Amino acid sequence: MKTIASSIALLALLAACSYKMPEEQAVKIISRHGFSRTDPGKLRELLRSGGLAGLRTLDKYAAVVTGERGIMISPAAPSPSYGMLAAARDGKCYLLRVFRGSPAEKAGLRDGDRLLSADSFEPGSGGFNKALSGLGDLDLRVERAAKSGASAVEVKLKAAPFSPPLIFGFYEPSTRTAFVRVGLFFGDSASIVGAGIAGLTKMGARNVILDLRGNRGGQPEEAAALLRLFARAPGPVLRLLSCHKGYTEVLEARAAGRFSGLPAAVLVDGSTSMTGEAFAAAMREVAGARVVGARTAGDVSVQRTFSLGDGRGLAITVARIAPPSGRDLEGSGLEPDIQAGSSGAAWDSPPAGELLDDAAYQKALELFKAGSAASAAPASRAVDASRASS
Repeated sequence: MKTIASSIALLALLAACSYKMPEEQAVKIISRHGFSRTDPGKLRELLRSGGLAGLRTLDKYAAVVTGERGIMISPAAPSPSYGMLAAARDGKCYLLRVFRGSPAEKAGLRDGDRLLSADSFEPGSGGFNKALSGLGDLDLRVERAAKSGASAVEVKLKAAPFSPPLIFGFYEPSTRTAFVRVGLFFGDSASIVGAGIAGLTKMGARNVILDLRGNRGGQPEEAAALLRLFARAPGPVLRLLSCHKGYTEVLEARAAGRFSGLPAAVLVDGSTSMTGEAFAAAMREVAGARVVGARTAGDVSVQRTFSLGDGRGLAITVARIAPPSGRDLEGSGLEPDIQAGSSGAAWDSPPAGELLDDAAYQKALELFKAGSAASAAPASRAVDASRASS
């Protein structure tokens, strides 16, 4: 998120970058609120010679905006999906996650069902993976465990518009790993994720993968609350940096967190930005997490808009989000410990076979494989981490 306070209406950008701003008002705003200290004389010179274009030599995110024409943002319509995720284990294929309200759930599929075939193709074949990664009508044959014994079920599945929740999780028993997707840091998201991980550890999880691919930020306070659960010791977990005290903040943990001994991996990609990439860097620093995937966006600047007194506003960078070390990720991003390609999972409407070819997910699992196979459970179970009560 590019602003501290979000709005349902975007402010329209003024077309001309050379717009002549009220000089003294602009100088006052930047001097009082700008991320870095700038000589007022230099500011006046830049504004006189280039207006907004001149100001952008100091702050590339600077913009003159007007609220006269609001642009309403409508959520994108969900793409077709089966609403389930399959993964291979010991030469077999299981449904790790069947989302609530999805076409898969409505067709009677359940977490832990073993896939025997897809469109008559057996697991491990190219046709099987292609069928699960497509969106056409799908004929599945699944084996379901029960107290009376396993039984085979035939299921006809049709894709329909569906998007998974921003936060969800499942248990991967072969490595005793909890997988939790965190799509955004919104209000109460830390407690939702915490409750989900707690539920997955009760199932037997001894490691955790936090997937932040495509996470474009959100509330730093929520990210800090989640970091506190993993912190190994008291101290800073996240920072807001600025030359002005009003925008400077150190978010801290008072003690080691409830998941401080849980080995963790964090998945990131080029669309992981803002609070998301600062969180990933912080997990490395406060919890010893391994970062897997591709370099993050390098966009950790927080903007606010101030009135210019002429019906327009001036948006400028007021702070940057950083891990406890204060490392500035702006422009450079976070380099992962383990490279795994630049494209992340398509979590907006994931195909059923998404995890089968997910290099970052597979490499993260490899970190936890040693010593876990002997105690693996026979089937998958999942937690709907989109609800704190799950």
